[in-house]
Amino acid sequence: MPEIIYTGSFRFPDKDAAAQRVLGIAKSLKFEGFNFIFCGWEQKPRPEDKIKDLYIFQDFTYFSQSELDLPAETIFQKLVNYFRRGKKTFEWICKYTQEHSVSHVIIYNANSLFIYHMFKFCRKYNIKLICDCTEWYEGSHLPGGKFGLANVDNQIRIRFLYPLVHNVIVISTFLQNYLTRRGCNTIIIPPIIDINDSKWVTISDSCIPIPDKIIKLIYAGDPGKKDLLNSVFSALNIVNKDFLKIE
Repeated sequence: MPEIIYTGSFRFPDKDAAAQRVLGIAKSLKFEGFNFIFCGWEQKPRPEDKIKDLYIFQDFTYFSQSELDLPAETIFQKLVNYFRRGKKTFEWICKYTQEHSVSHVIIYNANSLFIYHMFKFCRKYNIKLICDCTEWYEGSHLPGGKFGLANVDNQIRIRFLYPLVHNVIVISTFLQNYLTRRGCNTIIIPPIIDINDSKWVTISDSCIPIPDKIIKLIYAGDPGKKDLLNSVFSALNIVNKDFLKIE
């Protein structure tokens, strides 16, 4: 059966929120008969996941690429590491596809150089390329600010490379509306959880809201324009106005 390679800026299997997203999407599509392997950019696999010569988590094989969290003592070295991310992964994919049947590659929030190399590679070997987009960073949130190299890379990725790749999974209507206007085929896939996962199954009944108690939700972070938190708050206040309080 042809395989789908899921790669990019996530730390598989459970080292960050991005890993939870890509795992959820893969689980959903696995029910449709697709076979996934992961090439996360975490530094190393977990020893407990080793089965013979492979690392397997919840029936998914993964190959850690060691692209993230590299040591850097200066801002210059951080930038070098940022733009080099994906080099080892690209070389690994080139070799892997020579020995295995790969039908699709999905790239999660990678830098523009890696996406461009993968675009050329997939077009040459007739492999379908899809990008998974969850972020459009504010320039001020990136190293160097609005006119820094990181933001230039960020804008190239969103404004030029995603329309070039053409097929994009998005996390919000904000991203979908923009990329659809740029001619992309898009589908919204929100964060997905597996209700059969042990961390959800073991939640006790005491965690379930009861009407005579007030629940407080606290948000912390930098939402940016794409997250539209005001809409979320308004919806929650309407649906749960009798027992939900948001702060």
